[in-house]
Amino acid sequence: MYGSTPAMAIDPALRGTLDDLMVSLQRALKLVTECQEKRKLLRVLRSGDMARELGRVHKDITRKVMLSTFAANVRNNIMLTTNMQYAPPPPPMLSMAEMCCPSAWNRR
Repeated sequence: MYGSTPAMAIDPALRGTLDDLMVSLQRALKLVTECQEKRKLLRVLRSGDMARELGRVHKDITRKVMLSTFAANVRNNIMLTTNMQYAPPPPPMLSMAEMCCPSAWNRR
């Protein structure tokens, strides 16, 4: 439901933000469905109210998408920094002489 990887579905920070987003999307779907089911005259009379309500839902969805993106970025940064602690050290830097002259490579 939350993505293709089980780790993302389990992460509590992502679960909370995605659950909030799902509630907002369901609210938007309900509003659009109600608008489509009403009679034409009633739709015209309530169009201003519906537009304001849809605008509020749109802002809410946008805010929650940004929050979900932020939560995913924080989670990824934490995972990367945690994994970097266990990574092997980088190879030693080559000097300019070693980069320019392949014969210097054998001296190492």
